[in-house]
Amino acid sequence: MRQKNKVPVKNTILVAMSGGIDSSITAILLKKQGNNVAGVTFTHQLQKDATAASRASQVCQKYEIPHHTVNLEEEFKKTVLAEFRGDLLAGKTPNPCVFCNRFFKFANLIKLADQLGYERIATGHYARVVENNDNIQLKKAADTTKDQTYYLAMLTQKQLSRCLFPLGEYTKNEVRNIAKKEGLDFLLHQQESQDLCFVIQKNVTEFIKRDIQEQPGQIIDTQGNILGKHTSLWRYTLGQKRSLNLPVPIPYFVVEKDNNTNTLIVSANPHDPRLFSTKAFIEPVNYISDTKLPLACQAQIRYQSQLASVVVRKNKDGRIQVVFTEPQKALTPGQYIVFYQGDICLGGGKISA
Repeated sequence: MRQKNKVPVKNTILVAMSGGIDSSITAILLKKQGNNVAGVTFTHQLQKDATAASRASQVCQKYEIPHHTVNLEEEFKKTVLAEFRGDLLAGKTPNPCVFCNRFFKFANLIKLADQLGYERIATGHYARVVENNDNIQLKKAADTTKDQTYYLAMLTQKQLSRCLFPLGEYTKNEVRNIAKKEGLDFLLHQQESQDLCFVIQKNVTEFIKRDIQEQPGQIIDTQGNILGKHTSLWRYTLGQKRSLNLPVPIPYFVVEKDNNTNTLIVSANPHDPRLFSTKAFIEPVNYISDTKLPLACQAQIRYQSQLASVVVRKNKDGRIQVVFTEPQKALTPGQYIVFYQGDICLGGGKISA
């Protein structure tokens, strides 16, 4: 693990392995193509799947693939958890997966590949990378129902130039059939990694409470009437109607979080104008290739959301603004807007306001 100054050899590939079906089949496909493949599993005490490394190792042993287990707990805390905590304290709704891919997962995967002398890296994401006149393009997967380019939109041109995504040409059913054919039935029953990989979803609130103090405040309607109390603004997101625990017979929807007064503002109208907007500022912003503004394209405001027509422009104050043709519901600070032209992912940015 501490080897340095190794010269990368052609067709040497380091595969990020989570112990799940997608990353396992990725490693197997690359191995069967005759590549020099190794697997690596990043671990930390906060991950919810304690058996991931052992499953990845089991697959690697069967196919004579070297496997490394690397504990990156401190790095994970300094990057992903710090960003997650900061967004919550700022009243935003974090999307740590997008941030994690660029600043933790792929950054550390490339760093380790360099240390071990591996030319390329690979993951089990459903996406495609295509070289076009010395420019790397990130394209949607062949299986559009599983496409994961949204989560990869903040990767840089330099990072993508090292990446392989073999599953980009496969459907999920084809991947499952390969696992069956290879006798890896134990992979078919593993739960897919979704939402927060570092905490079991039902315990998200308890996890956050360990690090962030509760700050109760008032819940009011759009007319200013006090309806109840909330326990902390970070528990809520725009458009939410569950878990408000209001003593009223009709459902209410979160339309605003006022951090200055620690007030949660709700409305009984699911089409309340406060829930809809045609504009959003984004920061930071990532363009996978050189991009000239203004840019007319399509955009997703959350994973698998319907594409919307937008213009991305730079205001006089230097801020980047996304202007939608049609009003969008719950443009939520902390979430990402990702840009597309056809099947090409152009990049994206985090909603700041």
